[in-house]
Amino acid sequence: MTLFLLLILIVNILIGLVFRERYPISLVIVTSWWYFWLLVSSLSLTGLKIPSLETYAIYLSMLLSVTIGSFAYWANSINIKSIKIGTLAPAKISNNINSRINFLINFLIFFAAPVVFYF
Repeated sequence: MTLFLLLILIVNILIGLVFRERYPISLVIVTSWWYFWLLVSSLSLTGLKIPSLETYAIYLSMLLSVTIGSFAYWANSINIKSIKIGTLAPAKISNNINSRINFLINFLIFFAAPVVFYF
């Protein structure tokens, strides 16, 4: 299982390098992170019980669905002609929305990230 996970990790990174338009770098980083920790869990470095094959199947199906889903939607494959009305001024973000975005970013950095990193 370890070699299989290592092979999938390498293939995931290669897909990210070859298909940059369809598979963004953020997805490569997130899926590679999960594949890496699946690989580490298969090595049983801590002496804990190795996850079962069903557990690996669940995680692999989740990560493969993310990869396949990124290829399912491609903006150029939609054959809808855009209607040109003219040039519109870019929408201005109000101060209220801007403060909500800043609050969300600060929440993710100072609360959610340490909890995720701990686990």
